[in-house]
Amino acid sequence: MTYGESGGNDTLFKSGRPLSSEPAQVTYGASARHISDLADPDANYFVLKGGQDGWLNSPQLSDQLELWRAGKYLRMPLSLSLVKEQFRSHTTVLVPE
Repeated sequence: MTYGESGGNDTLFKSGRPLSSEPAQVTYGASARHISDLADPDANYFVLKGGQDGWLNSPQLSDQLELWRAGKYLRMPLSLSLVKEQFRSHTTVLVPE
């Protein structure tokens, strides 16, 4: 997917590309946005520019890209009661000893 994105080497929307006045592909960029209201443990908002997973060909490789481009976020509460209410599934990862 190719699209225009604002930013440069010394901006809030930092991105790296070859020095040129012509369009070029970005080689890296700002990868996360995070907003938290420290007075409210449930007011935490995040978005990852690419997605939840960094593995090539993973369905989650770019699952948050449209949120990023739209300036939207995912709410991540911290209180256990709200976590249990909003997140009904979990994943357990077994690590070999």
